[in-house]
Amino acid sequence: MEVIINEVVLEARHVQRWKFHDRSRTLPGVPIVLTVTEDENQWWRFECRQIEGDMHCIRCTAWSGFVGPRIDARLTLYAQQDGENFHRMKVTVVKSEVNGGGGKGVSDGMPADVEKRSKGG
Repeated sequence: MEVIINEVVLEARHVQRWKFHDRSRTLPGVPIVLTVTEDENQWWRFECRQIEGDMHCIRCTAWSGFVGPRIDARLTLYAQQDGENFHRMKVTVVKSEVNGGGGKGVSDGMPADVEKRSKGG
Protein backbone atom coordinates (compact mmCIF):
# COMPACT_ATOMS: atom_id res chain seq x y z
CA MET A 1 0.00 0.00 0.00
CA GLU A 2 1.42 3.38 -0.99
CA VAL A 3 1.59 5.90 1.84
CA ILE A 4 1.48 9.56 0.81
CA ILE A 5 3.98 11.88 2.47
CA ASN A 6 2.35 14.94 0.89
CA GLU A 7 1.12 16.36 -2.39
CA VAL A 8 1.07 19.80 -3.94
CA VAL A 9 0.10 21.55 -7.15
CA LEU A 10 3.43 23.06 -8.17
CA GLU A 11 3.47 26.84 -8.48
CA ALA A 12 6.20 29.30 -9.41
CA ARG A 13 6.88 29.85 -5.70
CA HIS A 14 7.90 26.17 -5.39
CA VAL A 15 10.85 26.70 -7.74
CA GLN A 16 13.01 27.71 -4.78
CA ARG A 17 11.77 25.25 -2.15
CA TRP A 18 8.84 23.18 -0.98
CA LYS A 19 7.86 23.22 2.66
CA PHE A 20 5.44 20.47 3.60
CA HIS A 21 4.01 18.42 6.45
CA ASP A 22 5.11 14.77 6.48
CA ARG A 23 1.63 13.25 6.76
CA SER A 24 3.15 9.76 6.75
CA ARG A 25 5.45 10.58 9.68
CA THR A 26 8.13 8.46 7.99
CA LEU A 27 10.84 11.08 7.30
CA PRO A 28 13.64 11.29 9.88
CA GLY A 29 14.43 14.35 11.95
CA VAL A 30 17.89 14.69 10.41
CA PRO A 31 18.85 16.10 6.97
CA ILE A 32 18.70 13.41 4.28
CA VAL A 33 18.96 13.05 0.52
CA LEU A 34 15.75 11.64 -0.91
CA THR A 35 16.33 9.45 -3.95
CA VAL A 36 13.12 9.87 -5.92
CA THR A 37 11.70 8.28 -9.09
CA GLU A 38 8.46 8.41 -11.00
CA ASP A 39 9.06 5.55 -13.41
CA GLU A 40 12.34 3.92 -12.32
CA ASN A 41 13.95 5.30 -15.50
CA GLN A 42 14.62 8.84 -14.28
CA TRP A 43 16.01 9.50 -10.82
CA TRP A 44 16.45 12.67 -8.76
CA ARG A 45 18.17 13.40 -5.48
CA PHE A 46 16.45 15.99 -3.30
CA GLU A 47 17.99 17.44 -0.16
CA CYS A 48 15.36 17.29 2.56
CA ARG A 49 15.51 18.48 6.16
CA GLN A 50 13.15 18.72 9.06
CA ILE A 51 12.21 22.28 10.00
CA GLU A 52 10.28 21.42 13.16
CA GLY A 53 7.77 18.78 14.16
CA ASP A 54 6.45 17.10 11.03
CA MET A 55 7.33 20.12 8.83
CA HIS A 56 10.05 19.39 6.25
CA CYS A 57 11.65 21.30 3.40
CA ILE A 58 13.07 20.17 0.06
CA ARG A 59 15.57 22.66 -1.36
CA CYS A 60 18.69 22.32 -3.45
CA THR A 61 20.44 23.95 -6.44
CA ALA A 62 18.79 21.99 -9.28
CA TRP A 63 15.30 21.88 -7.71
CA SER A 64 14.24 24.75 -9.99
CA GLY A 65 15.20 22.62 -12.99
CA PHE A 66 12.87 19.90 -11.76
CA VAL A 67 9.94 22.17 -10.81
CA GLY A 68 10.15 24.71 -13.67
CA PRO A 69 8.75 22.55 -16.47
CA ARG A 70 6.21 21.03 -14.08
CA ILE A 71 4.47 24.23 -12.92
CA ASP A 72 0.72 23.57 -12.56
CA ALA A 73 1.25 19.81 -12.24
CA ARG A 74 0.27 17.89 -9.11
CA LEU A 75 3.24 16.25 -7.38
CA THR A 76 2.55 13.41 -4.96
CA LEU A 77 5.48 12.16 -2.86
CA TYR A 78 5.17 8.67 -1.39
CA ALA A 79 6.94 7.08 1.58
CA GLN A 80 9.47 4.33 0.98
CA GLN A 81 7.97 0.87 0.64
CA ASP A 82 9.38 -2.19 2.36
CA GLY A 83 12.61 -3.30 0.72
CA GLU A 84 13.08 -0.09 -1.27
CA ASN A 85 15.78 2.52 -0.65
CA PHE A 86 14.03 5.24 -2.65
CA HIS A 87 10.79 7.23 -2.69
CA ARG A 88 8.26 7.20 -5.49
CA MET A 89 6.47 10.23 -6.83
CA LYS A 90 3.63 10.83 -9.24
CA VAL A 91 3.40 13.94 -11.42
CA THR A 92 -0.05 14.60 -12.89
CA VAL A 93 -0.91 17.43 -15.27
CA VAL A 94 -3.66 19.60 -13.77
CA LYS A 95 -5.71 21.52 -16.30
CA SER A 96 -8.77 23.00 -14.62
CA GLU A 97 -7.50 24.24 -11.28
CA VAL A 98 -7.05 28.00 -10.77
CA ASN A 99 -3.93 29.39 -9.01
CA GLY A 100 -2.57 25.93 -8.32
CA GLY A 101 -5.95 24.77 -7.03
CA GLY A 102 -5.17 24.50 -3.36
CA GLY A 103 -2.18 22.21 -3.32
CA LYS A 104 -1.61 20.86 0.14
CA GLY A 105 2.02 21.94 0.47
CA VAL A 106 3.20 25.15 2.06
CA SER A 107 5.97 27.06 0.36
CA ASP A 108 8.10 30.15 0.34
CA GLY A 109 11.21 30.84 -1.70
CA MET A 110 14.76 29.56 -1.15
CA PRO A 111 17.35 27.77 -3.30
CA ALA A 112 17.22 24.04 -4.04
CA ASP A 113 19.53 21.01 -5.26
CA VAL A 114 18.28 18.11 -7.31
CA GLU A 115 20.60 15.80 -9.16
CA LYS A 116 19.01 14.02 -12.12
CA ARG A 117 20.62 10.72 -12.94
CA SER A 118 19.84 7.63 -14.94
CA LYS A 119 18.98 4.32 -13.31
CA GLY A 120 21.96 2.51 -11.97
CA GLY A 121 24.09 5.60 -11.76
